[in-house]
Amino acid sequence: MKEVFSISLKRLRKNKQLSQEQLAQIMGVSVQAVSKWECSLSYPDIELLPLLAQTLGVSVDTLLCGKSSGSESMVGQMADSLLNLPDDGCIRIVQFKGATPLREDIYNPDVKIPLVIDCGSKNTDIGPVNIEIWGSAKINGDISGNVTAGADINCGDIGGNALAGADITCGDVGCDVAAGADITCGDVGCDVAAGADITCGDVGCSASAGANINCGDIAGDVESSGAISCQSIGGNVAGDVNTELKISCDRIEGDASAKGEIVVTGDISGDVSASDICCNAIDGDARGGKITCKNIEDDISSCNGDIHCQNIDGDVSCAGNIYYANSSEK
Repeated sequence: MKEVFSISLKRLRKNKQLSQEQLAQIMGVSVQAVSKWECSLSYPDIELLPLLAQTLGVSVDTLLCGKSSGSESMVGQMADSLLNLPDDGCIRIVQFKGATPLREDIYNPDVKIPLVIDCGSKNTDIGPVNIEIWGSAKINGDISGNVTAGADINCGDIGGNALAGADITCGDVGCDVAAGADITCGDVGCDVAAGADITCGDVGCSASAGANINCGDIAGDVESSGAISCQSIGGNVAGDVNTELKISCDRIEGDASAKGEIVVTGDISGDVSASDICCNAIDGDARGGKITCKNIEDDISSCNGDIHCQNIDGDVSCAGNIYYANSSEK
């Protein structure tokens, strides 16, 4: 049910032309909470369901189960009303363009069913093609529009959004990409959220993962329950406060916090809190175990280990020793 709910929520939100940020504001929750709902990582609190359903223009039953107020499923309603399929026990694969049925095939595991794209007799410029599959989407080629699948997505580049209940393996994604499990892709134009690992190129907005993140530049915030390894982070970064995992990158433009180690070859523009901190310079406060850096522009509010640095412009609270660079003085 959680997978059906996440897919329904994403689709209904897009139909209402609401961003995750706008829906989060209406519901009075964080953007990360909405992202987790759409990635099958969690449900909203039960008292939020009536407001969520009202905002999206559906019943709570439809939102949770993909059903109308009756007992028939969405698939059953489409089949009965549009195709009048016989109740003969056969498993059928049905393709629609909007509400128009394009193709019906009897399931055969040995036969590959082609994806129907109705271009018309002469018109080959049909614009973005959006695909919704109640199963795995394994497509040899690119998808110009959005793609939604209840299980895996495996394809080339995706021009729009990608949403899967399981893994996503693809090329570049033009907009958002969200999966209940792993994401392996090229560059992502906007947000990326995964229930497990993220392995990708550059990310245009934020990244959230239930496990590890390994990517290029991330323009926005980063939240992960695993290790984070990337080129640069344009926003804030938060690792799991309950695991001794490492955050490593070239530069962090915002705040950084983790229970494990933070290693940055360049600067950290905001505040830092970690078990061990190693970087070039920190423009904000620093709090952690061992701290090794060139310059700290603000206070060291608490340090449980030694401090190795060249300049500290603020106050220092340290349980260990303070070592200045190129000197044995303490």
